[in-house]
Amino acid sequence: FVTFDGGAVDTVPRLSQETISDDCSGQVHLNTYTWQRTFSGPGVYSFNAWKLSRISTVNLPSGPDGNLCLSSTIVITAGMSNSSPVFGAPQRTLYYAGNTLVHDPLASDPDEDSLSFALSWPLGQGCMALNTFTPPDLSTPPGDLVSLNATSGLFQWSQPNTSGEFTVAIVCREWRAGQVIGVVSRDMTICVQAPFTSLSEQAQSEMSIVQTSLDGTVNIRLADYPGSLIDI
Repeated sequence: FVTFDGGAVDTVPRLSQETISDDCSGQVHLNTYTWQRTFSGPGVYSFNAWKLSRISTVNLPSGPDGNLCLSSTIVITAGMSNSSPVFGAPQRTLYYAGNTLVHDPLASDPDEDSLSFALSWPLGQGCMALNTFTPPDLSTPPGDLVSLNATSGLFQWSQPNTSGEFTVAIVCREWRAGQVIGVVSRDMTICVQAPFTSLSEQAQSEMSIVQTSLDGTVNIRLADYPGSLIDI
């Protein structure tokens, strides 16, 4: 369902579905929806897409509100051409860099407008913030830390210490001439497995471990031997 123009509701048919393998759930589905809307004239317009499909995660347990809502805002000005920012990487694209779990959304703007990013609160029924949500690093034992690069959208979770699925929401704002002209959001479920790349503080000064994807090659370099490289 899509809501827009002050509460009007429309249904959007699914264009395609792609099955993607997943380490936590076994497989997930990538659904694509497209729709067209003619606006009455210049102005600020918000539209929300929602579906009864949110799953229970470690930091967002299932409850009476199982809805997932994505919200977007566009500014239409006479004579201005604009395309919304896009995320080039799927939500489940994750890799380890040493002790840090990384998600790079590969966000870009077709018009080369400036982008800024911030962690956000996931939305549910009526696109209201879900009060059962807890930030990932506050729902696990102490010692880990979540951060988001405000200019690139790079999500990093240092030393995740709990396996399972976690909910993360990111909002991307589009800027032109010092004004926000669009907002898009990403609400995703990330899969955290036992962090086999975890190293003690002492070991971190002696070696580094990098894995460019969860199912890719693990590169181990020993600091005492600059030329050494072990692939697993």
